Amino acid sequence: MATTAAIGESLPIRTLVSDAGIALLDTTERQEASATATFLAQKKKKKNKNKKEEENKKKKNKKKKEEEEKKKKKKKKKKKKKKKKKKKKKKKTERRT
Repeated sequence: MATTAAIGESLPIRTLVSDAGIALLDTTERQEASATATFLAQKKKKKNKNKKEEENKKKKNKKKKEEEEKKKKKKKKKKKKKKKKKKKKKKKTERRT
């Protein structure tokens, strides 16, 4: 194929290399490249997964904190109400005597 092309024409490098009988990439190099690509993809996937887990953890902690604050406020309100009731009751008993 390369021999039939005119001198002025440019052929793709792949064609020229394959015509010369040289493999474009050695099989071991191909395997290494594939393994590297797989490794990098897995690394990226793991990083994204960890990031997502971290975000979920933060959200969960934030929600938990908010619920605890809500409970504290409710408890405080209840305590205040109870105290007020007790005070009112005390006043009533004082008036009777």
